[in-house]
Amino acid sequence: MIIKNGLVFWDNKSFINKNLFINNDIISDTDDCSDISVIDASDCYVIPGLIDIHLHGANGFDISDMVSPYNHSENVSEQKERSINDFLSYEIQNGITSVCPTTMSYNFDRLKNVLKSVTEYITRLRTCAPSNGLPPVASLLGINLEGPFLNPEKCGAQNKTFLTAPDSEAFEELLNQFNILRLISISPELEGALNFIERYHKDICISLAHTDCDYDLAVKAFQLGASHLTHMGNAMNPMLSRMPGPIAAAFDSKNIDVELITDGIHVHPSMVRLFFKAFGDERIVMISDSIEACGMPDGEYSLGGQNVLVKNKKATLPTGTIAGSVFNLMDCFKKAVSEFKIPLESVIKCCTFNPAKAIGMSHIIGSINIGKAADLLIIDKDLNLVKIIKNGVAIN
Repeated sequence: MIIKNGLVFWDNKSFINKNLFINNDIISDTDDCSDISVIDASDCYVIPGLIDIHLHGANGFDISDMVSPYNHSENVSEQKERSINDFLSYEIQNGITSVCPTTMSYNFDRLKNVLKSVTEYITRLRTCAPSNGLPPVASLLGINLEGPFLNPEKCGAQNKTFLTAPDSEAFEELLNQFNILRLISISPELEGALNFIERYHKDICISLAHTDCDYDLAVKAFQLGASHLTHMGNAMNPMLSRMPGPIAAAFDSKNIDVELITDGIHVHPSMVRLFFKAFGDERIVMISDSIEACGMPDGEYSLGGQNVLVKNKKATLPTGTIAGSVFNLMDCFKKAVSEFKIPLESVIKCCTFNPAKAIGMSHIIGSINIGKAADLLIIDKDLNLVKIIKNGVAIN
């Protein structure tokens, strides 16, 4: 394939006029194939596919509900597979080519069951024949565990019933049994949390979240190996002049990535602009935090075993607490550029390279360069999707 005449966001730096060659499923410097497909991207941008590393679900599906191992029942297997296929198909049709779905806090038996089911799904997908009739889907990069090692005092939309102090034995069982764990959120003030961070930070990306910690404790957690801050500005102490909290601690600490939801509900647009000024586009990881209601009409849904009401694009618990988002990452991408006036180049980096880097996969995906996966979007100057390319194949 050759993509011609487009403005290519090359090597995560800037737009250049460049023909883009794709051989098989990777980006190449030349096209050595006699059977060449040509895509004209005139007056359009060519950017990497978006990557969401914090989303609970969409299109009526929640990853935490995927709890039935495939070998229990053929009917259940087919039902669950259709559900996750619908979810991953929804994501890719909206320009999100890779995802790292996020569990809510549950007991370890249920989390283990989710991980088992997801592992089996990934294995089945890899071994399926190309002609299996399944729709094109976003890549499932692994699992993000949001809890259960979280502070009940800052639970947000997490179910307090399942929150607990860090349990190294239970976590290590998951870590040893499943190789799909990419990120875990933790409250550093909980008993044993700092020891947990120090012990496991080389095995998994550890993020501070749902926390009542102050600046000093957050700095210590970062020094011990935590490297991420979950949905910055939500379920944590705010920045105050004499009590700067975990956000300022992340700012002062080196190599800390911070998640940001730009749906206009979780974080005020002015604060979005402030955070971009403070952290720059090298450290912000834009996420959707979407729930099963994303892509669905207003109504009643669930999250973490709790009822959620969606009205006018806002999801809340019965208490009024914000309960995730009904915006996908492309929605957040467009809002950040068009409404919040964040530079396009910065938003691209924060939706592609930075999330890939945060979970250790930027050598494969997240930017356009020789040898990288050919997961690409062609968008017009109004940011509308023109063409989606997954693994070197145009899917629309």
